[in-house]
Amino acid sequence: MKDSYNTWKELDSSEFNNLKMDTKILLCCPVCDSTLAITHRDKYPDSSDRITGVHEYGLKDGFQCTSEECFANIGDITWIDDGDMFLRSGIPKWSRPGDLDYVLKLKYGTYYAKNSWHFHYEIGRKEIEKKTFAINIANYRFKFYPAQKGPSVRREPLDVNQYMPSRCRWKIDILKKDEEDFGYTQIILAPEIARFRFRKFLQNYKDWKRTSNQWFLHQAREIISPDRGFSKSSRWPYYFVNVALKFFHGQKRKEVIEAAKAYQNQ
Repeated sequence: MKDSYNTWKELDSSEFNNLKMDTKILLCCPVCDSTLAITHRDKYPDSSDRITGVHEYGLKDGFQCTSEECFANIGDITWIDDGDMFLRSGIPKWSRPGDLDYVLKLKYGTYYAKNSWHFHYEIGRKEIEKKTFAINIANYRFKFYPAQKGPSVRREPLDVNQYMPSRCRWKIDILKKDEEDFGYTQIILAPEIARFRFRKFLQNYKDWKRTSNQWFLHQAREIISPDRGFSKSSRWPYYFVNVALKFFHGQKRKEVIEAAKAYQNQ
Protein backbone atom coordinates (compact mmCIF):
# COMPACT_ATOMS: atom_id res chain seq x y z
CA MET A 1 0.00 0.00 0.00
CA LYS A 2 1.24 3.48 -0.81
CA ASP A 3 1.78 5.91 2.04
CA SER A 4 -0.11 9.18 1.78
CA TYR A 5 1.56 12.45 2.72
CA ASN A 6 0.46 15.98 3.45
CA THR A 7 1.39 18.60 0.89
CA TRP A 8 2.55 21.15 3.46
CA LYS A 9 5.85 19.30 3.83
CA GLU A 10 6.87 20.20 0.29
CA LEU A 11 9.69 22.66 -0.17
CA ASP A 12 8.60 26.29 0.06
CA SER A 13 9.55 29.04 -2.41
CA SER A 14 12.58 30.20 -0.42
CA GLU A 15 14.10 26.71 -0.43
CA PHE A 16 13.58 26.41 -4.18
CA ASN A 17 15.23 29.80 -4.70
CA ASN A 18 18.21 28.73 -2.59
CA LEU A 19 18.59 25.51 -4.56
CA LYS A 20 18.54 27.02 -8.05
CA MET A 21 21.53 26.11 -10.12
CA ASP A 22 24.18 28.25 -11.76
CA THR A 23 23.31 28.42 -15.46
CA LYS A 24 27.03 28.11 -16.32
CA ILE A 25 26.74 24.41 -15.49
CA LEU A 26 26.64 22.29 -18.63
CA LEU A 27 23.21 20.70 -19.05
CA CYS A 28 22.92 17.45 -21.03
CA CYS A 29 20.10 15.61 -22.73
CA PRO A 30 18.74 12.65 -20.69
CA VAL A 31 17.99 10.78 -23.95
CA CYS A 32 21.36 10.88 -25.74
CA ASP A 33 23.71 12.72 -23.31
CA SER A 34 24.41 15.46 -25.86
CA THR A 35 24.92 19.03 -24.68
CA LEU A 36 21.82 21.21 -24.36
CA ALA A 37 22.03 24.65 -25.93
CA ILE A 38 19.89 27.75 -25.43
CA THR A 39 17.70 28.13 -28.52
CA HIS A 40 15.02 30.58 -27.36
CA ARG A 41 13.41 32.41 -24.46
CA ASP A 42 9.80 31.93 -23.44
CA LYS A 43 7.46 32.06 -20.44
CA TYR A 44 7.98 28.74 -18.69
CA PRO A 45 6.92 28.10 -15.06
CA ASP A 46 9.71 26.96 -12.78
CA SER A 47 9.49 25.42 -9.31
CA SER A 48 9.26 28.79 -7.55
CA ASP A 49 6.41 29.89 -9.82
CA ARG A 50 4.39 26.78 -8.94
CA ILE A 51 4.97 27.20 -5.22
CA THR A 52 4.04 30.88 -5.13
CA GLY A 53 1.05 30.40 -7.44
CA VAL A 54 1.90 33.22 -9.83
CA HIS A 55 0.09 33.27 -13.18
CA GLU A 56 2.47 35.49 -15.13
CA TYR A 57 5.66 33.55 -15.71
CA GLY A 58 8.88 35.39 -16.44
CA LEU A 59 10.94 34.79 -19.56
CA LYS A 60 13.37 31.91 -19.19
CA ASP A 61 16.04 30.37 -21.37
CA GLY A 62 14.87 27.30 -23.30
CA PHE A 63 17.51 24.55 -23.63
CA GLN A 64 17.28 21.96 -26.43
CA CYS A 65 19.31 18.96 -27.54
CA THR A 66 22.09 19.70 -30.06
CA SER A 67 21.96 16.25 -31.68
CA GLU A 68 19.79 16.42 -34.80
CA GLU A 69 19.19 12.65 -34.70
CA CYS A 70 17.96 12.63 -31.09
CA PHE A 71 14.30 12.02 -30.32
CA ALA A 72 14.32 15.05 -27.99
CA ASN A 73 15.54 17.29 -30.84
CA ILE A 74 13.03 15.90 -33.34
CA GLY A 75 10.21 16.17 -30.80
CA ASP A 76 11.11 19.79 -30.02
CA ILE A 77 11.50 19.06 -26.31
CA THR A 78 12.66 21.96 -24.15
CA TRP A 79 14.27 22.10 -20.72
CA ILE A 80 14.77 25.11 -18.45
CA ASP A 81 17.78 25.68 -16.21
CA ASP A 82 16.30 23.86 -13.17
CA GLY A 83 16.00 20.75 -15.35
CA ASP A 84 12.23 20.60 -15.84
CA MET A 85 10.90 19.52 -19.25
CA PHE A 86 8.32 21.08 -21.59
CA LEU A 87 7.02 20.56 -25.12
CA ARG A 88 6.64 23.21 -27.79
CA SER A 89 5.17 21.39 -30.84
CA GLY A 90 1.75 19.92 -31.50
CA ILE A 91 0.22 20.70 -28.08
CA PRO A 92 -0.37 23.88 -26.04
CA LYS A 93 2.85 25.43 -24.78
CA TRP A 94 4.18 24.69 -21.30
CA SER A 95 2.17 21.47 -20.93
CA ARG A 96 3.79 18.12 -20.31
CA PRO A 97 1.79 14.94 -20.96
CA GLY A 98 2.17 12.24 -18.35
CA ASP A 99 2.74 9.55 -20.95
CA LEU A 100 5.94 11.23 -22.23
CA ASP A 101 7.16 11.67 -18.65
CA TYR A 102 6.55 7.99 -18.03
CA VAL A 103 8.23 6.80 -21.23
CA LEU A 104 11.39 8.88 -20.75
CA LYS A 105 11.67 7.97 -17.08
CA LEU A 106 11.10 4.27 -17.79
CA LYS A 107 13.62 4.09 -20.63
CA TYR A 108 16.28 6.59 -19.56
CA GLY A 109 15.72 6.78 -15.80
CA THR A 110 14.73 10.45 -15.80
CA TYR A 111 13.19 13.17 -17.93
CA TYR A 112 15.11 15.96 -16.17
CA ALA A 113 18.09 17.57 -17.88
CA LYS A 114 21.28 15.90 -16.68
CA ASN A 115 23.45 17.99 -14.31
CA SER A 116 20.45 20.14 -13.37
CA TRP A 117 19.09 20.74 -9.88
CA HIS A 118 16.07 18.49 -10.47
CA PHE A 119 18.32 15.74 -11.81
CA HIS A 120 20.59 15.63 -8.76
CA TYR A 121 17.69 16.09 -6.36
CA GLU A 122 16.01 13.04 -7.91
CA ILE A 123 19.21 10.97 -7.53
CA GLY A 124 19.43 11.92 -3.86
CA ARG A 125 15.77 11.07 -3.31
CA LYS A 126 16.25 7.60 -4.80
CA GLU A 127 19.32 6.97 -2.61
CA ILE A 128 17.34 7.98 0.47
CA GLU A 129 14.52 5.62 -0.54
CA LYS A 130 17.02 2.74 -0.77
CA LYS A 131 18.04 3.27 2.86
CA THR A 132 14.49 3.79 4.13
CA PHE A 133 12.92 1.10 6.30
CA ALA A 134 9.75 0.79 8.39
CA ILE A 135 8.63 -1.00 11.55
CA ASN A 136 4.96 -1.91 11.99
CA ILE A 137 3.49 -1.99 15.50
CA ALA A 138 -0.25 -2.67 15.74
CA ASN A 139 -2.00 -0.05 13.55
CA TYR A 140 1.06 2.19 13.33
CA ARG A 141 4.04 2.27 11.01
CA PHE A 142 7.28 3.98 12.02
CA LYS A 143 9.22 4.94 8.92
CA PHE A 144 12.94 5.73 9.30
CA TYR A 145 14.95 7.47 6.60
CA PRO A 146 18.21 9.45 6.43
CA ALA A 147 18.13 13.22 6.14
CA GLN A 148 19.82 15.01 3.27
CA LYS A 149 23.46 15.97 3.82
CA GLY A 150 22.71 19.63 3.15
CA PRO A 151 24.88 22.18 1.34
CA SER A 152 28.59 22.32 2.02
CA VAL A 153 30.27 25.27 3.67
CA ARG A 154 31.87 26.23 0.35
CA ARG A 155 28.44 26.89 -1.21
CA GLU A 156 29.31 25.63 -4.66
CA PRO A 157 27.02 26.76 -7.55
CA LEU A 158 25.43 23.32 -7.43
CA ASP A 159 26.56 21.08 -4.60
CA VAL A 160 25.44 17.71 -6.00
CA ASN A 161 26.18 15.89 -2.74
CA GLN A 162 23.84 17.96 -0.60
CA TYR A 163 20.82 15.87 -1.63
CA MET A 164 22.47 12.53 -0.82
CA PRO A 165 21.57 10.69 2.40
CA SER A 166 23.43 11.62 5.57
CA ARG A 167 25.11 8.89 7.58
CA CYS A 168 24.46 10.45 10.97
CA ARG A 169 21.16 12.32 10.76
CA TRP A 170 17.91 10.36 10.47
CA LYS A 171 14.24 11.28 10.46
CA ILE A 172 11.11 9.41 11.42
CA ASP A 173 7.55 9.54 10.09
CA ILE A 174 4.67 8.11 12.11
CA LEU A 175 1.80 6.69 10.06
CA LYS A 176 -1.54 5.24 11.16
CA LYS A 177 -3.42 2.53 9.32
CA ASP A 178 -6.72 3.64 7.78
CA GLU A 179 -9.86 2.04 9.18
CA GLU A 180 -10.87 0.90 5.68
CA ASP A 181 -7.40 -0.64 5.23
CA PHE A 182 -6.64 1.55 2.20
CA GLY A 183 -3.14 2.32 3.40
CA TYR A 184 -1.51 4.60 5.93
CA THR A 185 -1.98 8.28 6.75
CA GLN A 186 0.89 10.27 8.17
CA ILE A 187 0.47 11.67 11.65
CA ILE A 188 1.94 15.15 11.92
CA LEU A 189 2.63 16.20 15.48
CA ALA A 190 1.50 19.63 16.65
CA PRO A 191 5.05 20.95 17.41
CA GLU A 192 6.15 20.08 13.87
CA ILE A 193 3.15 21.89 12.37
CA ALA A 194 3.79 24.91 14.57
CA ARG A 195 7.46 25.06 13.60
CA PHE A 196 6.58 24.88 9.90
CA ARG A 197 3.92 27.61 10.19
CA PHE A 198 6.29 29.87 12.13
CA ARG A 199 8.94 29.63 9.40
CA LYS A 200 6.32 29.97 6.67
CA PHE A 201 5.01 33.23 8.16
CA LEU A 202 8.48 34.76 8.20
CA GLN A 203 9.15 33.71 4.61
CA ASN A 204 5.80 35.07 3.39
CA TYR A 205 6.48 38.34 5.22
CA LYS A 206 9.91 38.59 3.61
CA ASP A 207 8.50 37.86 0.12
CA TRP A 208 5.68 40.38 0.63
CA LYS A 209 8.10 43.16 1.60
CA ARG A 210 10.42 42.25 -1.25
CA THR A 211 7.79 42.06 -4.03
CA SER A 212 4.75 43.97 -2.63
CA ASN A 213 2.71 40.99 -3.85
CA GLN A 214 -0.57 40.84 -1.92
CA TRP A 215 -0.63 37.06 -2.31
CA PHE A 216 2.23 36.73 0.18
CA LEU A 217 0.45 39.11 2.56
CA HIS A 218 -2.68 36.95 2.37
CA GLN A 219 -0.67 33.79 3.05
CA ALA A 220 1.03 35.36 6.08
CA ARG A 221 -2.36 36.52 7.44
CA GLU A 222 -3.86 33.05 6.98
CA ILE A 223 -1.11 31.49 9.10
CA ILE A 224 -1.96 33.62 12.14
CA SER A 225 -5.72 33.36 11.63
CA PRO A 226 -7.57 30.92 13.91
CA ASP A 227 -8.40 27.53 12.42
CA ARG A 228 -12.17 27.35 12.26
CA GLY A 229 -14.08 24.08 12.37
CA PHE A 230 -11.35 22.08 14.09
CA SER A 231 -11.09 20.64 17.58
CA LYS A 232 -9.39 22.62 20.32
CA SER A 233 -6.37 20.31 20.26
CA SER A 234 -5.79 20.97 16.55
CA ARG A 235 -5.73 24.71 17.22
CA TRP A 236 -2.67 24.34 19.43
CA PRO A 237 -0.21 25.16 16.61
CA TYR A 238 -2.14 28.37 15.88
CA TYR A 239 -1.90 29.55 19.48
CA PHE A 240 1.78 28.58 19.72
CA VAL A 241 2.70 30.41 16.50
CA ASN A 242 0.89 33.56 17.57
CA VAL A 243 2.54 33.59 20.99
CA ALA A 244 5.97 32.95 19.47
CA LEU A 245 5.50 35.67 16.84
CA LYS A 246 4.29 38.16 19.44
CA PHE A 247 7.42 37.51 21.48
CA PHE A 248 10.06 37.30 18.73
CA HIS A 249 8.51 39.21 15.79
CA GLY A 250 5.72 41.31 17.28
CA GLN A 251 6.20 44.22 14.87
CA LYS A 252 6.05 41.99 11.79
CA ARG A 253 2.89 40.27 13.04
CA LYS A 254 1.25 43.61 13.77
CA GLU A 255 2.27 44.97 10.36
CA VAL A 256 0.72 42.00 8.54
CA ILE A 257 -2.57 42.29 10.46
CA GLU A 258 -2.86 46.04 9.83
CA ALA A 259 -1.94 45.75 6.14
CA ALA A 260 -4.45 42.90 5.63
CA LYS A 261 -7.23 44.97 7.22
CA ALA A 262 -6.37 47.99 5.09
CA TYR A 263 -6.40 45.85 1.96
CA GLN A 264 -9.84 44.39 2.81
CA ASN A 265 -11.27 47.88 3.43
CA GLN A 266 -10.21 49.17 0.01
